[in-house]
Amino acid sequence: MSKDTNQAANNIDQIRDLIFGPQMAEYERKFGELEKTVQTMNTDIQKALDSLKNSLEDFRKESEQARLAMHKELKQDNERLRAQLEETSGRLEQQMEQIGDASAGRQQLADYLEEMARRLRQAEETDTLNETNQTAEND
Repeated sequence: MSKDTNQAANNIDQIRDLIFGPQMAEYERKFGELEKTVQTMNTDIQKALDSLKNSLEDFRKESEQARLAMHKELKQDNERLRAQLEETSGRLEQQMEQIGDASAGRQQLADYLEEMARRLRQAEETDTLNETNQTAEND
């Protein structure tokens, strides 16, 4: 009886293979192709992500370097403008003393005061630039 059961099971397997065998083989082949395609796509996506990560990191480094360079340049410009302002202020004070000593006319005094006002406005712009620079540093 065991032989009959085994033989019947073998016959059923053979019939199943005859009926569904070609379709199953085709399905297995297609699934294999799909699996290879998915693996290839997964590898390509991973490579693309790695490339994007590297590009982003490079961009971040370049941006940081540019920010630091700009900060340094602004600081140097600020120091230079401050030195010029101090020098100009000293000259204006000397000229004002000369004006007072020489009893210069009102027009000459007005011209010097306008020049001082112009330079003070430049100093305010420099201070505004410094505040903007400091805000950028803090960010």
